[in-house]
Amino acid sequence: MAEEVKEVKAVAETQKVEAKVEVAKTISVEEYSTLQKELEELKTSFQTRVNQASKAEREKQEKALAKEKMSLEERIKAEAQEQLEALGSELKTLKTEKKQFTITQQLADAQLPKLFANDVRLVNADIADIPKVIKELKKEYAEFASTIGQNAVGGTAPKVPPSQSQGSNYIDKLAQQNPQLARFLKPKR
Repeated sequence: MAEEVKEVKAVAETQKVEAKVEVAKTISVEEYSTLQKELEELKTSFQTRVNQASKAEREKQEKALAKEKMSLEERIKAEAQEQLEALGSELKTLKTEKKQFTITQQLADAQLPKLFANDVRLVNADIADIPKVIKELKKEYAEFASTIGQNAVGGTAPKVPPSQSQGSNYIDKLAQQNPQLARFLKPKR
């Protein structure tokens, strides 16, 4: 009986090994190469993140070590310099935002589209010169619009319909001339 159990276990073990071999063989070469590429990409990505983190930590440690080596006066100067640089960058950001706000505000006042806010002349102009540049843009925009309008109507000025007051007077005159049409021409109130 013990021998039969050993034989059954041996057969079962060989079947497990054969099953594992069959599973391994079912992966195609293309799938295997795709998996290898993905693995390499993950390794590269992981290595990049590790390198960035270690670089940041190394720089932090180097700054701390440099601060420890500095005298009190040098530390105060270094901190003041860092604060000055931070305030300088913040001031630059605020000036840029103020300039963009001014440009947008003055474009709206001049009734020009917002797309002109990215015009190189406006972006590069000083805040004091913005109104002058906007006047030039408005002039160019009006010229461009008139040329488009002339091209659309064949080079002639478009016919302007009578104004609302003229139109109502015209209807009144027609109604007086032809009383039978009056009931159709007068709006119901």
